[in-house]
Amino acid sequence: MVRLVRQNPGEITICTLGTVTNVAAAIRQDPTFVRNLKHLIMTGGVVVPVVDEKGITRSPIEEYNFNNDPVAAKIVLGSEANMTLVPIDVTLRVPMSQQQIDAMVAGSSKSAQMVSRILKPWPEQERLSYLTVGIPTEFTGIWLHDPLTIAVAYDPSLITTARIHISPSTRRRWFRVTC
Repeated sequence: MVRLVRQNPGEITICTLGTVTNVAAAIRQDPTFVRNLKHLIMTGGVVVPVVDEKGITRSPIEEYNFNNDPVAAKIVLGSEANMTLVPIDVTLRVPMSQQQIDAMVAGSSKSAQMVSRILKPWPEQERLSYLTVGIPTEFTGIWLHDPLTIAVAYDPSLITTARIHISPSTRRRWFRVTC
């Protein structure tokens, strides 16, 4: 990764869909890495937890991708990289609609059928994941956390961005992104 970015300054966009350990290692290895990187787009963090009309928190306060390597997240978020953060509180606002799911199930293409097989167990897995971290839920949608990040890389006009200051904290056992 370091070599490719160095050999192609200003041309490489990196999307992270999990922990940012490798990006933090690249930053430590090569001080010019972030200057040479075109864009860093990351799925991760929680900026504003989602709370429903009953006052129940529907998103985690701490989030998997940054929580599993908070030191790396702090290095990356503290860097001067041109970055777009796609936090979980944003991705939780754009679940697949039932109409979209039905269209995939009804599709005859190989890719539609593959997506249908992937989507089949998803709601139950998502529900169990949320219950495991203490988020009560009657229904969980099919949230497109990682696909939204890839879509943003493909077409940045799909989202509205805001420049914010991110101050990561690693003082506790968990990791929070605060504005």
